[in-house]
Amino acid sequence: MQAAIACLHSAAPTYAATDWEQIVMLYRQLEHYLPTAVVRVNRAVAEAELAGPERGLELLATVEGAARWHMWWSAKADFLRRLNRTTEAVDAYRQALSCEMNDSDRRLLEERLGDLVAASDF
Repeated sequence: MQAAIACLHSAAPTYAATDWEQIVMLYRQLEHYLPTAVVRVNRAVAEAELAGPERGLELLATVEGAARWHMWWSAKADFLRRLNRTTEAVDAYRQALSCEMNDSDRRLLEERLGDLVAASDF
């Protein structure tokens, strides 16, 4: 299932052409066999691409123990940003940055936070 998900991502000629419906189906199946926080957060991201950021937030709220993980917070921040809930998105990016992560993830999150703050007059 993981290989099929990767294949669908790599086969899409553009991000917009990604087969999110099939990816969501595969993540749902994968979660049945491997119900880890990583799989569940990735499923939330895929579901948000298919059904909107509200769906992603609903699913993130059900992931126990992931709030110490920067990827959980960065997914939440992105969903909130897409919903124009800027103050909450800024807070979520700051929470993400308070977690342990590698340098490249930190730079990306700092950049996204900076862009959001600059665009919203914080």
